[in-house]
Amino acid sequence: MFLNAKQVHSQLSSDIASCETLLHLLQEERQALAERDLAALDTIIEKKSEALSNLESSAKVRASWVKTFVDNHNLQVHDAKSIWDALIEETAPAMLQTWQKLKELQQKCKQENEVNGKIIARNQKTFARLLEIMRGQTAAPNLYSSSGKSTGGGLSNIVGEA
Repeated sequence: MFLNAKQVHSQLSSDIASCETLLHLLQEERQALAERDLAALDTIIEKKSEALSNLESSAKVRASWVKTFVDNHNLQVHDAKSIWDALIEETAPAMLQTWQKLKELQQKCKQENEVNGKIIARNQKTFARLLEIMRGQTAAPNLYSSSGKSTGGGLSNIVGEA
């Protein structure tokens, strides 16, 4: 048994739905990060995991389709993306636009995820700095003496002792 247009359509439609869900969740995640809403983040992370799992399963199915296509056509695998495009053109040419839409959604998800990652990294850096201050581990600024040499600044104190 080999692939037919209905299978391709079903798979791509499912992937588009999962990507749209993921994109929405990433936008919700950004809002929850901005508001520091940990309860919402827990729920969002669970839902993101489910959407990502669906997309991963689908990618495995597509990979098996590509392998079967390669085997049936005695092709060498140099570029799986071009083989996938050839597979769609042969099996379901009407799905090329749907495939393009899926790739665009995946790119948007990647961009949103990168933005959220930067927000998380910035928050981690801020919290680490606050902890240093609370523990009295503030780095003394480097100052210069009249001779132009670098010298360490004054002493740090724990906030409770200041």
